[in-house]
Amino acid sequence: MYTDPSLTVSDFMPRLEDEYYPAEEQAEAAGLAIPRIGELAGDSALIVAADGSPGRLNVGEVADDWRLLALTESPLAAVFERRFRRWGILAYVGKHGPVLTVRLPVGRLDRITPDDRRYPQGYEEAILTSRPDLLGEKVLGQGEPSYEAAAGLLPEFIGYVPLSGRSAPNKVVVGEAGCIGVIDAGYGQQRVSSPLFDPSALTGGLTPTKAKRGLLGGHLPGIHYAFWDAAARDGWEEIAFALGGQPETVYVALIHQGVWRCFTLSPLRELDSPGPFFEALATFCGQWERQLSQAVQIDLPEPRLRDASLAAVARALTTRVGDRPKYGLGTYAADIHDAFPPTTLWTANACLEWGLLDEARRTLTYYLEHFVKDDGAFDYYGPAVSEYGQVLDVIARYVRYTGEIDWLRAHAAKVQAIAAHLLSLRLDSLKQPGNAITRGLLYGSPEADTHKETEYYLSGSAWAWRGLLELARVLRDHAVGAPFTPPGELARECDALREDILRAARASLVPGDPPFLPPYPGAATPFPSMTADTLASYTNYRYWPELLSAEALDADLADAVLEYRRRRGGELMATTRFADGLDDWPFAHQARGVLAADRVDQYLLGLYGHLAAHQMPGTFCAYEGVHIRGTDHRTYMADYCVPAQLTVPLLVRWMLVYEERDSDTLWLCKAVPRRWFAPGRHFRVRNAPTRWGPVSFRVSASDSGVEVEVVPPPRAPEQLLVRVRRPGHRVPKGAQLNGHALAFDSATETVTIPHPAGSPHLRVAYE
Repeated sequence: MYTDPSLTVSDFMPRLEDEYYPAEEQAEAAGLAIPRIGELAGDSALIVAADGSPGRLNVGEVADDWRLLALTESPLAAVFERRFRRWGILAYVGKHGPVLTVRLPVGRLDRITPDDRRYPQGYEEAILTSRPDLLGEKVLGQGEPSYEAAAGLLPEFIGYVPLSGRSAPNKVVVGEAGCIGVIDAGYGQQRVSSPLFDPSALTGGLTPTKAKRGLLGGHLPGIHYAFWDAAARDGWEEIAFALGGQPETVYVALIHQGVWRCFTLSPLRELDSPGPFFEALATFCGQWERQLSQAVQIDLPEPRLRDASLAAVARALTTRVGDRPKYGLGTYAADIHDAFPPTTLWTANACLEWGLLDEARRTLTYYLEHFVKDDGAFDYYGPAVSEYGQVLDVIARYVRYTGEIDWLRAHAAKVQAIAAHLLSLRLDSLKQPGNAITRGLLYGSPEADTHKETEYYLSGSAWAWRGLLELARVLRDHAVGAPFTPPGELARECDALREDILRAARASLVPGDPPFLPPYPGAATPFPSMTADTLASYTNYRYWPELLSAEALDADLADAVLEYRRRRGGELMATTRFADGLDDWPFAHQARGVLAADRVDQYLLGLYGHLAAHQMPGTFCAYEGVHIRGTDHRTYMADYCVPAQLTVPLLVRWMLVYEERDSDTLWLCKAVPRRWFAPGRHFRVRNAPTRWGPVSFRVSASDSGVEVEVVPPPRAPEQLLVRVRRPGHRVPKGAQLNGHALAFDSATETVTIPHPAGSPHLRVAYE
């Protein structure tokens, strides 16, 4: 880490310019005048000027800052580019106007800002030894959490980025210097082995001093990288994407001194002209936009959150091989990891929350048919007890979101076998003496890494309770009979199991400030810090987060867990510490527990902390574990993995649309930042699936107040709550629903819409 002795740890709070979402872009985009085309012929296009006068432009020539790059036959268009200082755009223009535009994250090469941050001496040690969340306190000390406040507190994280689509069995990646190939399989390695494409061989020995790494369109699974050699005052760009097929084709464009050289890989072949490259790019963009158009549509004041969410879902889907799950790449691409339940769980959960219901069905179907044995056990070397409950939970939610009872019946034998497996563990536990503290809790593994360290983990029992309870509710609501355990019997067993969980938790609780709840009864010595040893680290990164997300604990017990982790060195910007690094792939469990406790600022801190510290800033690529320490940049400790990638889309969905599990309550805007309600801001969500049906809403803020237009789900929940978080010090003076006065709860900043039907129009006025 580069240091500056004039800086102090206490006062250090850098604010970086946003290179990937520059402040000037909105105005520049609004002023764009895309060229008009009269005709296309040969290597030139007849363009029509603003005054209506025609002019002919040859490929490579520039008019009104638009450079003509190529002519394409499919689509029939002229391809133009326009570059601003920090971003750019490709425009495919036909005779009737634009047919496709693609945002480019790179503008002018010579304007790329180097990451030359300096940090106080002793900064890393201060972070690692602080029990309170030193960086989290810095962000919260600036006011409401934001990406801008979090982004500069650690050096940039850089790793490889997956490029292949789901049809490819051997995934290629892009290394940090633009080299394309297959990542080494060694744990924690970063080398791209057997390169298929090496830009250094084509750029005359340039040594980049600055770089920028982003995604095409902001969220598509194709890259746009740029590198600049300050001494040579020269640089190059690289655009690459994979077009699905058997085999898939990887396309690469190298742009050096204004010349586009285009290639396909395996084997490396240079194209005669850029035209085929741009035709393939149009196909690539069209395929992905069609697929992602089926997802929940959101328009937010912070486009980074939308892009990060869609990029994550797309990347998770491309990590598969067909429908077969892959936990990640590198080490994690090995077949032994395919049955790891969290890959399927996070993928199915994210697809459900983002409306990709067919993908969720395919994900769950594959796992049930290939990795669940007839006796309900998972065909994996170290399944956790909690994962059995989580699989039942996501199956139940799929049925609730889709109404696909026939799908449930088709897989009834496997689903019932999973439930029976948990019930058998429960029955074994009930054989203990009546006064045993662990009586009724489920015995088994807590995690693949520690699968031999079997115990009565509270997290396993809590998720067994949750999964069986959600299955019971679906069986009751849809009157599904044999071969399932009767829902009434299942629900009664769940009630008894929760009583045993709470009894054991309270008997195990160690008094203190805050109290300490061990991960299992018997581990009664409070951890001096949440990274003190292996048990503390695993409790911090997985056992406690899963215990919280099951929502089996009473509020005071959940608060004890949240506070102990927060105050005993378990967090960095609310994300998850693991030894001297970050291990955030289970972080959505922690975030769900934080949101259930209605700790909104802590929730937002974790969201922006994860984005800033655990993912690459322009590609949003996430890894299982990343280093806190770094010099000019930070690297990864453990390879790219799907669950870490899907953290942001889950958190963004819940901040906007959140279902309470154990009450008939639907929240809108539960954890939306206050600044989104400032005058002039607006945001919307369309067709977010819920267990009552899809919900949509639009929020518009003005000087006088906030208006919320809602399209409620077809089956109205008992409570539809809308949170309107007043920006700054503004004081609400009242609320109206369709013109009639309605109570506004100032303490929780919420309005309850009674019996929602039609299109309720809510208005909260400010003094």
